[in-house]
Amino acid sequence: MKAAIILPVLLLFCFISGCQTHSTKPEENKAVGSLEDTPSLKSLASFNIGMAVQARQFDTHPESDKYLTILNQSFNQVTAEYEMKMHPIVANSLSNGQLVFNWDAPDRIANYARENNLKIHGHALVWHNEYATPDFLENWSGSDEEFTQLVLQWVAEMVTRYKDVVASWDVANEAFRDGCTRADDCYRDSVFYKHMGPDYIATVFQAAHDSDPEALLFYNDYGLTYDNIKRKAAMNMVDDLVGRGISIDGVGLQMHIDINFPSKSQIKKAMDDIAKRDLLVHVSELDVRANPETRQNFTFTKSHANKQKQRVYDVVKTFRNLPKANQFAITVWGFRDADSWLNSFWQSPQYGLLFDNQFNPKPAYDGFVESLK
Repeated sequence: MKAAIILPVLLLFCFISGCQTHSTKPEENKAVGSLEDTPSLKSLASFNIGMAVQARQFDTHPESDKYLTILNQSFNQVTAEYEMKMHPIVANSLSNGQLVFNWDAPDRIANYARENNLKIHGHALVWHNEYATPDFLENWSGSDEEFTQLVLQWVAEMVTRYKDVVASWDVANEAFRDGCTRADDCYRDSVFYKHMGPDYIATVFQAAHDSDPEALLFYNDYGLTYDNIKRKAAMNMVDDLVGRGISIDGVGLQMHIDINFPSKSQIKKAMDDIAKRDLLVHVSELDVRANPETRQNFTFTKSHANKQKQRVYDVVKTFRNLPKANQFAITVWGFRDADSWLNSFWQSPQYGLLFDNQFNPKPAYDGFVESLK
């Protein structure tokens, strides 16, 4: 993510000729230059390279051309950051017991993907968060059966509508609590758990599979790299689905990390736990906070840039060390630093993405490139 220096002649030759490096560290503070001189991530990778997008970035944003230049050059898969979740599409729309849909934003994303040969990773069918669950479901006063039928209607409508362009889905997102003391008592007390019971995940996975048997289906969560009990709870759920013959193809590790934490060994352990089950690994929401202390007057220095570059390099390299059969995709959670959810969530500047606010690739982008060689 962020301007340019001239690469030494030898490195340039090495990149063009495809020679390999066996270093375990990226080159310090080598920026990849202007966007026009930037190697394409998708051309270097043997797996999908994803980007979180918003519909306005395709058309109404005043700098749409810059977003699309980056997207089309380096990425071959997109994930809607929030516009394919339930709340933005159905909001508080309920008519005669049926959901009422507003397809405007997701259709714009889907149409652009169709026209530009991009895959879509759908995100997310069931999530407890207020940005994903409509108020009328969050405050549901009807029967549990009626609640379940509305959720199943949502899953069927969503998956069926986009089955020609959405190749994979996060079916359930963040179903487990933080800081559990026991893996067998870790489900989040969400509205879905309350009205559909602990088997709601199996129910929605089966519904998604029934609606599109060809789609790859994922469970997605944060904290699985460092919260061992939470990861065990998630893996127990996955094992249960597999044991019952319910289709699940992979697990998404959100990978909202910072320049210090979690450790490379923790990241590897989480990836290995998924891969050893013969499931796909998706680094699904990658960003790297440069300001974990949440300082208000924070300056993004050369030292921060190099640490961030190393972290990106380590994540991608660890992913690449998995068996190829277990490598699904790496998705970056936004274009420019200013676009990132991190700044508002942490109420401080975080500089967490691959491009700076002028759309220049940062050293972190170079770390991604080097990890793919």
